[in-house]
Amino acid sequence: MDLSMDIAAMSMSLASSQLQMNIGLAMAKKTMETGEEMAEGLYQMMDAAAQTVSNGHIIDVKA
Repeated sequence: MDLSMDIAAMSMSLASSQLQMNIGLAMAKKTMETGEEMAEGLYQMMDAAAQTVSNGHIIDVKA
C-alpha cells in the first residue's frame, strides 16, 4: 500500500509540475507578443516623426 501511495504522489507532483511549466510558457508567450506589439508601435511613431520633420533635417530611423 505504501508503494501505491508513492506512485500516486509522484503522479500528482508530475502533473503539478507540468501545469506550472505550461502556465510559465503561456505567460512568456504573452510577454513576447506584448513586446512585439510595443516595438511595432514605437517603430510606427518614429517613422511618423521622421516624416513630419520640417526643418530640413532627416532622421534615419531604419539604420
